[in-house]
Amino acid sequence: MVTWQPSSTRTRRTALHQSDTGSATNGPHCGCGEAKVALPTFLVPSASLHEPFATISGEEAKHLRVRRVRVGELVRLIDGTGGVRYGAVERILPRSVVVRCLDTPPESSESPLETYLAIPLIRAERLERALEKATELGVHHLLVFSSARSRSYDARARLNRWQRILLEVTKQCQRLRVPTLSLFHSFEELISRVHASLGLFFDFGPEARALSAISVDSPPKSVLLTVGPEGGLTAEESALLHERGFHAVTLGPRILRAETAALAALTLVQFLWGDLGVSASTALPSLRGDRNTRTFEA
Repeated sequence: MVTWQPSSTRTRRTALHQSDTGSATNGPHCGCGEAKVALPTFLVPSASLHEPFATISGEEAKHLRVRRVRVGELVRLIDGTGGVRYGAVERILPRSVVVRCLDTPPESSESPLETYLAIPLIRAERLERALEKATELGVHHLLVFSSARSRSYDARARLNRWQRILLEVTKQCQRLRVPTLSLFHSFEELISRVHASLGLFFDFGPEARALSAISVDSPPKSVLLTVGPEGGLTAEESALLHERGFHAVTLGPRILRAETAALAALTLVQFLWGDLGVSASTALPSLRGDRNTRTFEA
């Protein structure tokens, strides 16, 4: 029996096309023993997840060809809003790919804590890095805003690129939901339109406390994290947050870049109230199969 270790394309293909005796076989089967699997993931319309066959098209079909996925190999289909289905590639056509859908167990790759991360316009390459890594850490909503001390450039011109980054990272780290991405023209607009059960902002002021010192009656269902640009939030912006019930929190004695502060803050709340303390073995299903069967187990 062959254990599927998808660390390389060659290993993945070999495992998918061997039987229990190790002989080569044809057709869309999984010749794996039992392993926690991370399958190539592709975005499809929600309706496709409820049909016997799903079609991968457009850029996603191109991506499948780049990945060199072959007929018979297993893939993971998501709709970007929480839906997921596993399947075997049935046919690769010039402009699309047909996938036979399989029974799929529930996944638990999304944090139970609804997280909003508000980050100002900083240097574009650093902002992209923050968006990418926040997606890996499980953020649900990314809020990019302009403020008195933030950078000034046309974020709308980069919006499509940023959304593509979020999609690719979501697929890479086996998430179910693509984070939402919103742009705000001012700090005041952000604070007035976004609400969560707990609001935190990160500051060096004397009133800032350690996150462990923040008193909450029960674990929050949602958290809005706000970090300032280089130079920090202005006194007026901090006062506005205080008026809205936000807690000022410190991240320690060192001065952090905005993107570092954002990721540190997200890591802390995910550990305290989210799923960073959850065993990775519970996130992805086990895969069993021989030349005639394909089954997944939670």
